[in-house]
Amino acid sequence: MLYPAMSELLKKVGNRYKLVNVAAKRARDIAQSYEESEESLPRKAVSIALDEIDSGKVEVLKEEAE
Repeated sequence: MLYPAMSELLKKVGNRYKLVNVAAKRARDIAQSYEESEESLPRKAVSIALDEIDSGKVEVLKEEAE
């Protein structure tokens, strides 16, 4: 079973496509910051990004309907 659960993440983001984009961007930012500080990642960057989205550390802006 995946943690955090997809259903919980979708409640915070809205749809799967946006979740993938937000998680990928945050994971790249995390990986880059660890690379710049020359530290090794404690876990995979995507796992850290998904945990941050789930905990609310990453704010996902909802786009207005057109």
